[in-house]
Amino acid sequence: MAYIFRKKHALSGFAMLLFFCTLWMLHQQEEISHELSTSSDDDLLPAHVLYPVGELQYKKERQRIILNEMEGLQYQGPVETRRGNYQIVPTPVSNHVPDTPRDKKSEDKILEEQVGIEKERIDKERTKLAGLSKKVKSMMEKKKKPAKRQNETIDVPELSLLEMEEFQTRIKEYCNSPSEPYYGAEGKVRGGYQLQYVHVVARHGDRTPITQLGLPNIKMDRRFNCDLETAKNDFPSSQLLPRFVASVVAQDEAQAAWPQMPMFLRTLPIGSNARECAIAQLTPTGWLQLMRLGQHMKIAYEGKLVPHQGYFRNPNTTLFKSTMNARTQQSVFAFMFGFLPRLELHFADRIKITENTAFCSLGKNCSCQAIVQLEKAKQKQYGVALKNDTETQMVLKSVAKNLLNEPKPKKVPGLTAQQDLYSSLTCHEKSLPCTPYGCVLEKHFAKIVAFTDRVSREMRSSEDGPHQKYARLVMHPLLSQIATQMKKVNHGAQNYPKFVYYSGHDITLTPLLDILGLGDYHWPCYAANVVFELWSKSESFFLRVLYNGQDKTSAVRFCRDNLSLDGLCPLRYFLRFVNKENMGYFHAESLSEACKLKV
Repeated sequence: MAYIFRKKHALSGFAMLLFFCTLWMLHQQEEISHELSTSSDDDLLPAHVLYPVGELQYKKERQRIILNEMEGLQYQGPVETRRGNYQIVPTPVSNHVPDTPRDKKSEDKILEEQVGIEKERIDKERTKLAGLSKKVKSMMEKKKKPAKRQNETIDVPELSLLEMEEFQTRIKEYCNSPSEPYYGAEGKVRGGYQLQYVHVVARHGDRTPITQLGLPNIKMDRRFNCDLETAKNDFPSSQLLPRFVASVVAQDEAQAAWPQMPMFLRTLPIGSNARECAIAQLTPTGWLQLMRLGQHMKIAYEGKLVPHQGYFRNPNTTLFKSTMNARTQQSVFAFMFGFLPRLELHFADRIKITENTAFCSLGKNCSCQAIVQLEKAKQKQYGVALKNDTETQMVLKSVAKNLLNEPKPKKVPGLTAQQDLYSSLTCHEKSLPCTPYGCVLEKHFAKIVAFTDRVSREMRSSEDGPHQKYARLVMHPLLSQIATQMKKVNHGAQNYPKFVYYSGHDITLTPLLDILGLGDYHWPCYAANVVFELWSKSESFFLRVLYNGQDKTSAVRFCRDNLSLDGLCPLRYFLRFVNKENMGYFHAESLSEACKLKV
């Protein structure tokens, strides 16, 4: 096999050469020091002759001077020496009669002083070289690595039957296929209660991957069909997509007469706008997920929150809000199609847009220095956990080896980016990435998901960790909005939106779940949602919390020990948590005060 020159070989060779040069210089220093200590005064050069470290050069210079004298050349003056550069400096000729020769003792004293100075200089040089020698040794030990064969294999343990079953369950839960039946407990309370207010916070629907593998010769199906008109055939059991497409096409004239139409409507993937999906774009699956959720909640709350579903068309009865991303705006519009009877395109004007992914409405006061510090602390904690997990490091090396033929994880996307990419591909029944060297295997993906779930549980379940502190700070404004609205209803307000829907991201749902203490530490699935329901009975008000259609009130942090006989949480405990207990966790009176603390 031909030898392949590599950069690391050159560095190792240079380090070795530097080490031997250092040893040689130390040896020369010791010989010079020995010569100074054993030579007589007559053997020493005059004090004004300075020789370099190399004794060989010094001896050659002495021989040259002696030869010049033997050839009859008059030595005109002292030798001016520098390291590696010797020159004869002529002494000016003078007719001045020399003074009386110096006293022998005086000359000896001067010579001794010069010798002492020279010894001190040599000691300093020796100390310097000794330090350099240590550095060279340290560098050589650091650079010295066992040679890795190109055909080296990295064995990742196979999945057990239990691990495979858990992985498949997790992926099915995350993908949240709209073809699966949806069962939810929204609006289902027994015992003569009256529903007063509903607030929903949801993640957007299925999207194309954000991460793209920019590797040479990568084999990966990047084509995601975003044409709603053709995709309707992929879901024959649902008539929502065909109805939506027909409704939009029927309103073509309205689109032309609406110059201020939102961009997400102008680029609806229907007809001439139909094309392959872009990066992080809502897919037809995502559209259908939110349409189905809207349809389910319309049925759940009709006759309970409002007398008839027609009331939902009233802009004073409903409020819809979204972040700035096109996929969240399209998600809320898809929800509106399923929730509102006879959706019209101009209803898109009702969607309020916010720049904050946590739906903070405090303006400049949403900026919080403590949140920035906690974000860094979260990333650091995650990085340490990843670095210390031997099995996951082996998985990442194996992925890099299969894709690049060398086990260097830094040359491929990080673990979270890989999970996002593999999840999107798997949800659309596409193969995992391959190169001529190999493929990402299902066991790689399964172990990445298992690591994420395990570490997420460990970090987010800590009551005094950075994740819990971050959640309490970043979600406080949103919970304050909900609590304020419920308090108004409690005090007899009449003119208020009875149904509020916020369309956000996974980074919106995750801290919300943490501050509520719901104990679900998985990556929120597409169209995941948290629902707050306000119920009343005999002038008393109660809170009910659901996650993905399941009643989680008994798990909520401030409700666990305060449930009514019907399993509801008295509103006062929610108000007390928001107004006092949450900021009391930081020993602060307000959010602005807590944001100034070092957490």
